[in-house]
This record gives sequence, C-alpha cells and structure tokens, in this order.
Amino acid sequence: DGKPEWLLEHYEGKMPALRHRKECYVESGVIANYLDYFFQDPPLKPKSSKEEQEAEQVLEGFFPAVAKFLKDIQDTDETLHALQLELQELDNHLAERTFMCGDDFTLVDCRLVPQLYHLQVGIDGLKQGIPNLAMDYPNIHKYMQQTMDRPSFKATVYPAETVLWGWGNARQ
Repeated sequence: DGKPEWLLEHYEGKMPALRHRKECYVESGVIANYLDYFFQDPPLKPKSSKEEQEAEQVLEGFFPAVAKFLKDIQDTDETLHALQLELQELDNHLAERTFMCGDDFTLVDCRLVPQLYHLQVGIDGLKQGIPNLAMDYPNIHKYMQQTMDRPSFKATVYPAETVLWGWGNARQ
C-alpha cells in the first residue's frame, strides 16, 4: 500500500496526514491551521473575519455535495442538481473576488483547491465530463487555473490516477 506503518497502526491509514513533533493530524482543516500556526510565512489566516465567515458559509455544503455526486454510481439527477446549486453559489462568490476571502490566498483556499481538483478529476474520469466547469462556471474555472498553477499546489498534488482510485473505492 506504501503507507507508513505508524499511519496504518494508529490512524487507520487516513489521508491526508501530517506527522510533526511526534504528533499526527489527519483532518485537512486541522492540518492547515497547525501549519499556519507553526510556519507563519506567509500568513494564511484570513485578514477579515467577515470575509472568512462569508467564505465558510458558501462552502458549508460544498464538499458533501461533491462526495455524493462522485459516489453516485447511478448518476442521478438529484446529486447532479445538488452539486450544481453548490457550484453556482461558489461561482457567484468568486465573481466578486480573486480568492475565497478577497485578494489574498488563505487557509480557506488551501482547503477548497484540492476539493475542486478532486471534483474535476472525478468529472473527467467518472462522470463523462458533466458538469463542464470551464463552460458552466467561468469564475470557478478562472480560480482553479490561478490556484492550481501555484508552485505549492504543483508540488503536492496527487496524480489523477490516485484520486480516481480513491473515489472508485468509495463508490463500491
């Protein structure tokens, strides 16, 4: 499987995982906050709590809708429609700003970008290209282009095959 023994024994092999100072964290939000606390250059905490709250509200149901859509073997209209509602809300939010909390890349973006990557890979590999993010959600598409072009994303992104393998297992 390639995962370290400590991860399999103590954390059920959950990913993502961060082990630092003899501590291990397996939730992406906790990992992001931990990294921002211990490695503050550049700072990733949003400057405005109002912008952060608005962004969090927009994303509240986003990943659950993504997961239900990608896991839906029957390709029902219900999961597609629920995803489209979430995508439209996100697209509207991004129409007014560069990143989720304004002009600066923040922890909220650190969480969203991999979710959008998983969605795009899943759409391409499991859902015959539907929905078409580039055509139907231009603000999301622009956001994905600029965030996925960042060196930090390129250095840490999983290959598409790995993402498809994971969602393929989740669909069973």
